[in-house]
Amino acid sequence: MNVKCLSLWQPWASAIAIGSKRIETRCWATSYRGPLLIHAAKRCRVGELRELEQQNFWRGAMFPLVALNDHFRDRLPFGAIVAIADLVDCRPTSEFGYLELEMPRHPDGINPMQALDWCEANMGDFSSGRFGWVLDNVRRIEPAIPYRGFQQLFNVPDNVVAGRIPPTSPRRCPKCGSADHLVTQRPCIRCDYCGYAWRFAFA
Repeated sequence: MNVKCLSLWQPWASAIAIGSKRIETRCWATSYRGPLLIHAAKRCRVGELRELEQQNFWRGAMFPLVALNDHFRDRLPFGAIVAIADLVDCRPTSEFGYLELEMPRHPDGINPMQALDWCEANMGDFSSGRFGWVLDNVRRIEPAIPYRGFQQLFNVPDNVVAGRIPPTSPRRCPKCGSADHLVTQRPCIRCDYCGYAWRFAFA
């Protein structure tokens, strides 16, 4: 059997793996729903990564990976599978609202610092005509699994990741982030806090 996989440039792949990025944006849509491996492409442009490290919101978003004063580029895997998630929704970027894109977030474990806040809109290209792939139940794979990436969705034999996938983490609403107000109504899950509902690939 195979597992679907999507390749991203760094640091966006690791931002998903550590939970700082919940929506991946693409110029194309997919009808696929279910488990999705996240692959960090082999492409590495040090100059571009240095520029991103100077942006406070990236320093905040990558805080789970490194200390604030360290270079996160030194901790990024390339050409490897870094996480697995559930792809639960895919819709035009024009349909995403404030709670999903603009709600400020800050690094866990330190006092809130506005300068280090980031939001989902910082993590992707939500311009018109694109699509947001909504991810849930993201689990980081450590150490990352070296693997060759491809464009579009591609298949990875399940034996490549066998025994390497962490246990399921608490499910959260892809819209508001709540984990305490979810109600299962097969084939959907609904959040009683914000009213959002999404289709889910139940086992």
